[in-house]
Amino acid sequence: MNANVEEYRQLVALNSGDTAAFSWLYDKYFAQIYNFCYSLVRIPQDAEELTSEVFLTIWKKRTMIRPEVELKPLLFKISRDLTWNHLRRVARDKEHRGRYLTHYALRSYLQGEDVILFREYQNTLKTAISKLTPQQQKVFQLRFFQGWDLNQIAAELQISKNTVKVHLAKSKRFVMSCLTSLLILSACL
Repeated sequence: MNANVEEYRQLVALNSGDTAAFSWLYDKYFAQIYNFCYSLVRIPQDAEELTSEVFLTIWKKRTMIRPEVELKPLLFKISRDLTWNHLRRVARDKEHRGRYLTHYALRSYLQGEDVILFREYQNTLKTAISKLTPQQQKVFQLRFFQGWDLNQIAAELQISKNTVKVHLAKSKRFVMSCLTSLLILSACL
C-alpha cells in the first residue's frame, strides 16, 4: 500500500479518536521529530519532553487535522514553535539557563565546534535583530529578552496591543528565518 494512502487512512482514523492510528503515526514520526528537537536544544531529556508535547498537541487537535494534507510539515511546525517557546523560557529562567550553560560548557570542552556554532548563532541573532525596524527591535527585546507581556509592551511604547502583535509577528518571522538558515547551514557541515 502506498505510504501516503496508508497515512491518509491513519489520519482519518485519528480524527475519530483511534489510539491505534495515533500509535502508528507516533511510531512513524517519533525519531524524526526527536532528532529535530534535539538538534535545536541539544539536551536529550528536553528533546524527549518536546517530542512528547508535539504528539500531545497532535492528539488534542486531532479533529482539526485534515487527512488529505501530509502530516510531516505540521509536525515540524509544531516542533519548531514548541522548541522556540521552550528556549525562550530557558532564557528567562535562571535555573534552566544555568543547566543549559553547564551542558554547553561541558559539550564545548569536548567538542569545539559547538562553541563556534553557538557564537555563530549569537552573531546571527544580533545581526537579525539589528536589521529590524527600531520599533520592532524594542518590541522583540522587551518580549523575548525581558519577558514582558503584550499589555506591558503596549503601555511602555504607547502603542496598541494589536500593533505590538504585528511587530512581534514580523520580527519573529524574520529572526526565525535567519536562525533557520544558520541551522540548515550547520547541519550541512
